[in-house]
Amino acid sequence: MLVESPYRNLVDPLIRYLEVTAERDHRIVTVVLLPERIVHHWWERILFNQNTHRIREALAGRSDILVADVPFRSREHGRDGSARLEPR
Repeated sequence: MLVESPYRNLVDPLIRYLEVTAERDHRIVTVVLLPERIVHHWWERILFNQNTHRIREALAGRSDILVADVPFRSREHGRDGSARLEPR
């Protein structure tokens, strides 16, 4: 399914989609996995994970939606010189 998102807004269309799917069957609990980058420097917190925090705040207190963080650490360089992601 493709969810349209005007003006690069990620949070509002995602929340609307989750609300619509949750209304279909009230017995189902939806699990939302949010990737959270583990940063090396304090200033990287400003650059990364902002959408994750916004989504978590928008879903706080909902009994039909469970939010789980999935932390990951990025390696500076892989064997081939490219940046790689690795799970925590």
